[in-house]
Amino acid sequence: MGRVRIAAVLVAGVLATASCGKATPAGPGGSTAPPATPGPTSTSTAHPSPMRSASPIASVRSGWSAQDLAEPGALMDVVAGGPGLVAVGYRSWEEPTIGTAWTSVNGVTWSPVPGPGGLDRGRMNAVALGPAGFVGVGRPGGEGYTAGASIWVSRDGLAWSVVEDPPGVGDRDLTSVVAWKDRYFAGGNINGGWAGVLTSLDGIGWEVAWAAPVPAETKGLLAGSEVTALGVFAGGIVTAVDERPGTSIRLSADGLTWRTLGPPEDDAFVRAFAPWGDGLLAVGHDDRSHGAIWLADDALGWRRVADLGEGEVMDVAVSGDRALVASFKADGTPALLTSTDGESWEPEALLPDAAAWTLPLAVTAFGDSFVAVGSTGGAAIGSTRLAVWHRAGGR
Repeated sequence: MGRVRIAAVLVAGVLATASCGKATPAGPGGSTAPPATPGPTSTSTAHPSPMRSASPIASVRSGWSAQDLAEPGALMDVVAGGPGLVAVGYRSWEEPTIGTAWTSVNGVTWSPVPGPGGLDRGRMNAVALGPAGFVGVGRPGGEGYTAGASIWVSRDGLAWSVVEDPPGVGDRDLTSVVAWKDRYFAGGNINGGWAGVLTSLDGIGWEVAWAAPVPAETKGLLAGSEVTALGVFAGGIVTAVDERPGTSIRLSADGLTWRTLGPPEDDAFVRAFAPWGDGLLAVGHDDRSHGAIWLADDALGWRRVADLGEGEVMDVAVSGDRALVASFKADGTPALLTSTDGESWEPEALLPDAAAWTLPLAVTAFGDSFVAVGSTGGAAIGSTRLAVWHRAGGR
């Protein structure tokens, strides 16, 4: 997965979820019914009776608490909307891994969505909420990029349908998705291991917005590039591309025409963006495998504002005048940091149950605070379980 060198077990385990390369052999197939057309996002707080739910962690102490959902796998992304929050990921370390989606009305009590909804066709990496509802993206669960599914849709975050082989879209292994204006944009590998961005009005019909050219000599056999992050900001839409070696930043003011810029610094690997004023925050790691936070002004002149040491910064979110990043050290020690100016970053307090190898992988603004999701359970491959993070005892 790019150039992450912080720990072999992470590359083989949690972080391998969004890596490029062939998926593993398929298990039983999922539903083949056409997906329902998403409608307006539901704002109801009604919640179905789940097969099981994870109860809140009782605490009056102040700080972030990590909650084990007691199911194998990892939650890779979370977004506010629908019942309150929708988180997606995958729920098995056995092959093939399969997708999962969970919902919460308050960020504390979580329930899995009922029924497969095509989530058994692949693993989910990212989710976005747009004008037509929720769109989830990931990688197929079968052998090869086209065996299984990599796009799902939902009106309300509770009932999901798989999108079967979108016309005009070939191989796809998607790492990220955002909603911008009246469209969705999804990025990853879309052409035999080469980077590209897809776009859609409804999450069902997709077309290529931008694609890296595939050199003839590769004959589609060598993975050459990958979109590692997508974001929106005052200037339009932005994507980070791992060029192997090197990273480039591509910008578009209309989603149709794109211009290429250099990375935040040489050999930077960008995992996520968030808008900050007229500019951008970007997070990831540098060429020494140090977790890094970069800030760009409205002219996109990048500068590093934080070096977190050996490790990785996975995600960043903004709520009002505050930003929060989710990160961890090479030894699996989790860290959440906040800033009110984009320049100086302070660690958030973690309660004792936020132990090593309880990894925050994604974060979103929710109300006047944030909610994070990830995994817990240990460093051994196959031992991790879904986890969510919430802040106890105040903002």
